[in-house]
Amino acid sequence: MKKILSIIFVIIILSGAVCLADEFTPRGVMDVYGVLTDSERDRLNSLVDDAYRQCGTDFLIVTVNDFTEYGYYEIKDFAEALAFEETTGHADSDRVCVFAVSFAERDFATYNSQPVYDIVAGSVEEYIEEDFLPYLSNGDYYECFSTYVNEYSKAISLYDSGELNKDDYVHKNTVSNFGWLGAILGAAVLGFFVSLIVVNKAESQLKSVRYQDQALSYVTPGSLNVTDGRETFLYSAVSRTARPRDTGSSSRSGGSSYSGGSHGGGGRSGKF
Repeated sequence: MKKILSIIFVIIILSGAVCLADEFTPRGVMDVYGVLTDSERDRLNSLVDDAYRQCGTDFLIVTVNDFTEYGYYEIKDFAEALAFEETTGHADSDRVCVFAVSFAERDFATYNSQPVYDIVAGSVEEYIEEDFLPYLSNGDYYECFSTYVNEYSKAISLYDSGELNKDDYVHKNTVSNFGWLGAILGAAVLGFFVSLIVVNKAESQLKSVRYQDQALSYVTPGSLNVTDGRETFLYSAVSRTARPRDTGSSSRSGGSSYSGGSHGGGGRSGKF
């Protein structure tokens, strides 16, 4: 009888382990909160698989309603626990990147296992956050998550090829992103000066009218006889601005760096 009970107990334990493995997938998207369409989720999973083949890194993206429901007080601890779950037998690599988003209080955290953290800690992860966070704040979740995967895999690949210099990486990417913006600004400035020259030339050809201090000076004496005058109020425009309410917590968008606990690694966490 004891032997049978022992077998049943082992089966129950193994069943629990299988459920845990099913809940915490080694790689891909766990959209528990449901912010992505099926098509977007499939494309992100393909992107994650491509990133693994490119730089040997497992990416896990998790969205939940409230991370505290999982027994954690800070979202960075939740993200770290997910990464640790990945590096204890489930992940295919010791390089693990986790992006966790909790919508109840608009919290986010990225966590990188120690091998990745050694590569990106500092200016690189700050730059990457500046790249994906605006999409998260604006509700463009697919662009946010795809930017996160693309930028991290790019930085890791540069490191593997010996081409990653943290300062140069940020500088080159900033210059690259400024390329199109610089072209647009340059065209706008050029157009402004060309139009200014055209207007000044046309204005210089006007001989019949010169600047006067008073409006009546533009009227030929005796050509206008005003017999009655009144003002009529036609339209009104009213704008209202809500008074800011103190919620007792900071609403600043952005994250701050942190180092991992007993599992090593680290990342960034904050509000969006």
